[in-house]
Amino acid sequence: MVIQFFCRFISLSNNLILSKRSCSYFKNKEVIWNGVLLGRSNYPSEEFIKSCDEERKNKLNVKIKEVEIISGFFDFFPTKISDYEWSVLIKCDTLKQTLDQIIFFKKKELLKERDKIKEEVKKNKKVVEKNSPQPLQVVGINNFPIGMNKSIIKYENQNYTHSLLLNNTPKIVIDCRYIPNLSIRAQHLTGLQISYVISDNRKRLEPWPVCLANFTYSLNESVIKQMNFLKSEKSLDEVSTKNYTEIYDSSKVVYLSPDAEDELEHIKGDEVFVIGGIVDRVTEHNIPKHASLEAAMKDNVRCAKLPLDKYVKWKSGRKYLTLTAVVNILQDVYDSNDDWNYSLQKNIPVRNVRGPEEKHSGNKELLASIREYNKRVLSAVEEKLNYCDIIKDEQ
Repeated sequence: MVIQFFCRFISLSNNLILSKRSCSYFKNKEVIWNGVLLGRSNYPSEEFIKSCDEERKNKLNVKIKEVEIISGFFDFFPTKISDYEWSVLIKCDTLKQTLDQIIFFKKKELLKERDKIKEEVKKNKKVVEKNSPQPLQVVGINNFPIGMNKSIIKYENQNYTHSLLLNNTPKIVIDCRYIPNLSIRAQHLTGLQISYVISDNRKRLEPWPVCLANFTYSLNESVIKQMNFLKSEKSLDEVSTKNYTEIYDSSKVVYLSPDAEDELEHIKGDEVFVIGGIVDRVTEHNIPKHASLEAAMKDNVRCAKLPLDKYVKWKSGRKYLTLTAVVNILQDVYDSNDDWNYSLQKNIPVRNVRGPEEKHSGNKELLASIREYNKRVLSAVEEKLNYCDIIKDEQ
């Protein structure tokens, strides 16, 4: 009964969110000033303020004012903003970046709440299973019992070391030279993508060597925080401040770039594939338009692109692939003896191979109405901030 209640609760919650976030809801939603709704728990702590120098304090005061005004217009607002999150907000250069970051914090908060509900469901399920007859289970390498996370990590480390010593697989390098120039949001996404690449690679039967090149530990703390493997003393992945040309034979290097003229045809075991550490879902103003191609030309290494045009009918969206998708494609092509058709079809998101007529138009309209509403919120916040500045000057 308890499990059914929680499952029903999750279902009802999802339905409520979907119904509330309808196109008409955002189109008809007025942007109304409700006064500053920033709770005490949302302000930076005294310890955090004391730790800031004068320049950071001035930036913090400006950012607090912006967030206060946003809280008065915007109801999709986190219940708690931590000191760490304030340190991220300080680095936002524009009001739009600040609003995007607020939305990101709220989404994280909702995901945590959802995970709590799922955990509660799991706990109650365990109680039920504990009181029920249990079938005999065979425990193998890929079927560790609950509570054996350390054994799993130990096995993955041993398997990774074994693969490095005995298997002549291709190598993956993530070029981190552009990460410091990314926006805060893009740095978060890049850090997550790199962590996913490391994690997914470790789960393979034959993991590939992975290296982070041109890495600097003075990167924004938000990026370092996303890369949990950097904190582990037992991490076997190579992290270097050197350029990849100082680590590997340049004649074996292939820098992947969507702007390259040559297309990859075969993947050999002795090749080193370099992927730019750039998450380009949105335009990054501090990153060159053809960054990966420029990096390859500067380092005088071969540059090639995935044969997307040859094997995939790309019907919608930018020809953008995540770091994880690119690595998965390379590994699947290698494992399948250069079967590009299979590997690309497997890893290209369905949304990119469906035309507008094949998609649910409601989702597109919903996203458009949300973006339009956010623009109206930004305009209202800017107007309010300007008004506050005028009143302050008159006083």
